[in-house]
This record gives sequence, structure tokens and C-alpha cells, in this order.
Amino acid sequence: MKEDIMNDANSEIQTWQISGNSPAAYERYLVPGFFKPWAETLTAYTSPTSGGEILDVACGTGIVARTVASTLKNGARVIGLDNNREMLNKASELSEKAGLEIDWQQGHADQLPYENDRFDYVFCQQGMQFFPEPQQVLKEMHRVLKPGGRLALNIMRSIRHNPAFKILSDELEKHVGENAGSMMRAPFPEWDQKKIRNMVEDAGFRDISLHLEIISMRFPSSEEFLRREAASSPLAGEMESLAGETRNKLIDHLHESLEPYQDDKGVVFPMETMMIIAEKQG
Repeated sequence: MKEDIMNDANSEIQTWQISGNSPAAYERYLVPGFFKPWAETLTAYTSPTSGGEILDVACGTGIVARTVASTLKNGARVIGLDNNREMLNKASELSEKAGLEIDWQQGHADQLPYENDRFDYVFCQQGMQFFPEPQQVLKEMHRVLKPGGRLALNIMRSIRHNPAFKILSDELEKHVGENAGSMMRAPFPEWDQKKIRNMVEDAGFRDISLHLEIISMRFPSSEEFLRREAASSPLAGEMESLAGETRNKLIDHLHESLEPYQDDKGVVFPMETMMIIAEKQG
């Protein structure tokens, strides 16, 4: 039974790959609202210094790497690593426009292509929940950090703590299918603070601190919430093929279900994540 559960989880994780025009939508719709503020918070918690080497694992379109690089200017070497070439292409385009020197590299988080004790800081924003073997990734992060180096992660809290996304997931499952609902739940692992702290500690880290961060997300309407989430995720393909009548029912039911979060400006709701800072002891 445990093996079946893990296979199902891995299958769900593997569906969460951004392709096509989604990297641009991801940057346009998801980064400003929460990825950028969270990147700034991670950077503030770690206070990286000039002159070192910094790695952003599962960097996506590179908001953490860009935030750190813009803070330090040319005082550090920043590397962004991701296994998705299209996301890296978008990251390169954005960093070039911003005049930032960042080395974008393709690779896998569970086998980081770097020597031991290399980096002063390792970041990973909203990536841990998508790795088939997160404990192996944490061990790799520990391996490539220098003694005294710092780890900075953030991981979304469970979907119970992100109620609008639970509503969206439930409505997608009803109107689009089980796969669509599962994809929307994938970013919200059932990991509590104790579970995450133990994972980080078991990978060899010490001086672990964990912080809960809550921000407000606002959209002009329930329909726009759905559109932006679909456009910037693997749901884009499924939504494009959805019949008009079914799509309209989905929008209507989502609007009704999100009524508690609506005001005169649209829909607004909390998003909760966990920030984890830890150190590799010397």
C-alpha cells in the first residue's frame, strides 16, 4: 500500500511541469503576487554577503536568484539550477534585461552537479514538494554547502491553510476531472512544521529556524483567478480543451464557492507558507 501511495504521489509530481507559453504566464501572474515577496523574505532572513557563491535550486524563472543578485550586484556568483529548459530560457531573458550576471544551468536537484563544500548559500523556493525524493535533495544541498553555509527554503503549507486553492481544486475535480484537481493540490504538501523540521535535521542541518508567512492574494474576479492559475500551470492544456458549457459551469460554481472571499474589488484570500533557515555546521 505504501508503495502504491508513493507511485501515485510521484505521478502527480511529474505532471507539474511548465511548458509552452506557461513560463511567461508563470512570471506574469505568479511571481509578482507571492513568489517575489517570498524571495525578498528569504533573502532578508539569510542576509547573503558579497564574495561568495550562491545556488538557487529549482529556480524556475529565477526570481530568487535575481533578487539575491540584485541585492549583491556583482559581489557574488549566483547560479540558478532547474531541470526545465523553457523556464531557464525565460530566466535568462529576464536577467539579461535586468543587467544581472547569473549563470543558468540545467540539472537535477537529487544529483546536484557540483563538488562538496562549494556554496555559501543554497536557496529553494517552493520546490521541495515537487521532488520525488525530497530527503535526497536535502542531503545534496547539505553536501554542496560549505561548513557554516546557510540553507533557505520555503514550502507552501497544506491546502487546509490555503482555503481558496482548496475550493479551486475541488471545483476543478468536479468539472474537469480528478487529474486537474490533483494537479492544483500538488503545491500544498501535507507536511506540518514538525515534519519539515525533522526532514531538514535528518539531512544533517542544525540551527534550524522556521517562520510562518501569510500574504493576501487579490484577483479582479473568480474567473480571473481561475484563468491566471490555469495559464501559469500544467492546467493550461486541459482548460483549453474544455467545452465552453463545462467551462461556464466551472466559473459559475467557483464564483459561488468563493463568495466568502469576495468584496467590491474582486476576490481576496490568504496564502500561507513556511520559511526554513538552517546551517551546515563546521
